[in-house]
Amino acid sequence: MNNDELGSNLVSPDLQRQYRDIHNFLKRSMMWKTNGKRMGHMGAELLAGRAADVACEVGCGLGTGISELVEFCQIKALYVLDQSFEMSRFTQRSLVAQGLRSVGVGADVCNLPFRSSSLDLVLARHMLYHVRSVDLALVEIRRVLKEGGLLLVTTVTPETTQELFEIHKSVIAAFDGAKSVAPMSVGFRTVHAERFLSKYFSIRQVRIYQATLEFR
Repeated sequence: MNNDELGSNLVSPDLQRQYRDIHNFLKRSMMWKTNGKRMGHMGAELLAGRAADVACEVGCGLGTGISELVEFCQIKALYVLDQSFEMSRFTQRSLVAQGLRSVGVGADVCNLPFRSSSLDLVLARHMLYHVRSVDLALVEIRRVLKEGGLLLVTTVTPETTQELFEIHKSVIAAFDGAKSVAPMSVGFRTVHAERFLSKYFSIRQVRIYQATLEFR
């Protein structure tokens, strides 16, 4: 059984450290941008007019696009959760500056600190390919969602993964000479999404958005 079948992500320890450290994460996020559908608008039409007393963004990172998504639905209480508490607090402060109240939480999506059936909406945007087990993460998300709750997931295509790898490789080569870069084995992309999600959820809609990656 290979890595994708296990639902695990073979992400290098060095890459994990970079994403957990807010300063390194900021540097990485400045390497590229997308032209096309803005990240904050991906899936937003699915939230239009929806009321959510309690919502949580898991793997919030820097909180890119959360405020844009919140505009589309009525959220009374918002948690921004990341395995890096520093990252979640950064996002919380950023949202406060935009006039949006939220609570920063440092926790692992595979062990969520919420009661069962306590959330109306969970956002898992571009993060499930970073978790140690996709299945564990989805089981936990299913546990904390109320009956009739909504999970909004976004992820990358295999082509996007290759584009990102080429960008990272070119940057490292520019600064570190001929240092080799091992490609990342990603266990949750568009080609895997339906197989994983259908184990635990009824899939309402699938959307494919077109965007172009650009090196800054």
